[in-house]
Amino acid sequence: LNGDDSVVPKADPDLRTCTITEAARRYRISRPTMYRMIKSGRVRTIPLNGVSRVLIQSLVDCANANR
Repeated sequence: LNGDDSVVPKADPDLRTCTITEAARRYRISRPTMYRMIKSGRVRTIPLNGVSRVLIQSLVDCANANR
């Protein structure tokens, strides 16, 4: 906006998300297995526009923990 001195922060890469279906596909597991991982707390989600979205960083952290 003209005359507005506010600063818009760069997108935080830790807040990138995907759908539960896409998360399951990326992790190469079934959707029910992804739901179990979410329920157990191994994968984190956030509500976004009325639906749960998986935090991509959570998938990375989970994959690294399984190594």
